[in-house]
Amino acid sequence: MHGRGLGSARSVAEGPTSSRATLRGATVALEFSPVRPTFDRHRARRLPLLVGVVLSLIGPGCGTRADEAAASDPATVPIGDRWMAAPLPPDPSRREVTTPPECAGLPGTDDELELTPRLDAEAEVLARRVAGTFTADTPTYERIRRDLASIRARVPAVADVRGGRYAGVVSLVVDVSTYASMDAGDYTAWDCLHARYGWTSPRMQSSGSVRLASGSVVGRYDMTAIAALYEQLPGVATAGLTGWPDGPRVCAERDPDGTFHYVFNDASGDCPSGCMEHHLYYFASEPDGAITIKGEHSSEHRSALPDWGRRVVVGGHCF
Repeated sequence: MHGRGLGSARSVAEGPTSSRATLRGATVALEFSPVRPTFDRHRARRLPLLVGVVLSLIGPGCGTRADEAAASDPATVPIGDRWMAAPLPPDPSRREVTTPPECAGLPGTDDELELTPRLDAEAEVLARRVAGTFTADTPTYERIRRDLASIRARVPAVADVRGGRYAGVVSLVVDVSTYASMDAGDYTAWDCLHARYGWTSPRMQSSGSVRLASGSVVGRYDMTAIAALYEQLPGVATAGLTGWPDGPRVCAERDPDGTFHYVFNDASGDCPSGCMEHHLYYFASEPDGAITIKGEHSSEHRSALPDWGRRVVVGGHCF
């Protein structure tokens, strides 16, 4: 399905698109394995989405006929439509965090940790990734939360397009003696990390020569940084993160002038193996709260990914 039953797909945008591509390939899905310490965890989570988008949006439909189809097909959303986003009541989320004196120096202040997890997981994860911080700052979070709510209320085509599930799970590959100590409750090296970031749903697993200790942190942090902290503990060989299969995504990027760019990727077609079809909707939010529908693009015609798609989906931050 494309665009949730809104008719044939099309590629419409304000501004030029990229040059035509002539490649065609199958979507590639990769999974991160916590037993391989040299694998890039951040890239592992992004590759199924990025490869699926790029490969499914290029293909045999190059040349004049594809260009004409992209230019002549009507959009399913009113390109150029502009409105003012209505403010939302502030998110009241807050929990009590007190760091023991012996655990000082770890990332995040108590005030920052008290604000996570917030009510809107999607906006919180995107805000943290856009800002590049350990936790989401309140202004960025509230801006994205307001914008996404306003866009979904205004444009029915993206009302049900939502990002992936947040997984705050850390899996530790440990040696035999460390595993025994953790299982018995005698391992204390991780006490500060547990006290600082939480550790729920603990699970101990032993299979052959591999021994795993896993748990979930309480807040929505920079999980790559969290994994790095656990990987420094004695007896821990690697710390891996849990990813999710490909699927619909929401992507965001921010300009230095405060303009935010959003792309809703309504992905479908064998998503557990890497989605084969992608219908993209592009929006821009100005600092004064004005939001504009800027573009739309579908993989159905196999035309080239627009510049805004490359920037926000491939080069931006998605969830």
